[in-house]
Amino acid sequence: TSIENVSLPETLESIGGQAFYSCTHIESLTLPVSLTSIGDWAFGECTALATVNYGGTEADRANMTIGAVNDPLLNAAWTYAEEASYEAQIGDTKYETFNEAFAAAESGDTIVLLRYASFDEDVMIDENMEITLDLNGFDFDAYIQIDVYGHLTIKGKGNFYGSGNGFMHVHSGGSATLQDAAFYQEGDGSNIFITVDGSLEINSGTFYPWQCAADAANGTLIITGGSFYMSDSNEEGNSTNAEIVSGNVLISGGTFDR
Repeated sequence: TSIENVSLPETLESIGGQAFYSCTHIESLTLPVSLTSIGDWAFGECTALATVNYGGTEADRANMTIGAVNDPLLNAAWTYAEEASYEAQIGDTKYETFNEAFAAAESGDTIVLLRYASFDEDVMIDENMEITLDLNGFDFDAYIQIDVYGHLTIKGKGNFYGSGNGFMHVHSGGSATLQDAAFYQEGDGSNIFITVDGSLEINSGTFYPWQCAADAANGTLIITGGSFYMSDSNEEGNSTNAEIVSGNVLISGGTFDR
């Protein structure tokens, strides 16, 4: 199967042996607090399983019977009910808001979302700073401007809602990498979603700009994968001949639908 996110019903009490055996596309799993037993091999060979959102506490999990050969389940990152108030995490430290996590981030850190989050302050990635944002399957609202002078990576299954005025400017000397997520251009504003004066690499993900997903007239854009869809609009002021990407672009993969 190609299902990536599995959410099981609140009334479920047990999962039989080999129920999800070798479902290698499952990346996240939501389990109810009502669950008391998981059979042998139920999640054996689920090699992509990375996160488990559990409706109970750590104490509840301790009372759950988990059968043999469920290593992918046991090795995944578990989120518990008492952690629901946290929005983000860096290493072992959790933060109630993404703002707090970003303020505490140091070069080389990965900020992992723990639930839906939003950010309402413009962001600057300073020179020599390297930050990764892992959406971790959650939605992120960022109606802001992200100025990148260092390096920023945005990854992880999830939906990233960016400003209509253009959510990112990769400045000269800066770089960014985008992968996995779906990126949406929201609200009124610029016809260019990402301005690239440095370098931007898009490896995967889905992009829904109004017109131009990225303009690299003064920089470099490398696309190795991903799907690009221009918004379906012929209203006055929107050119039907607009380019989905423009400038200095090297394309070795991806699909483009205008």
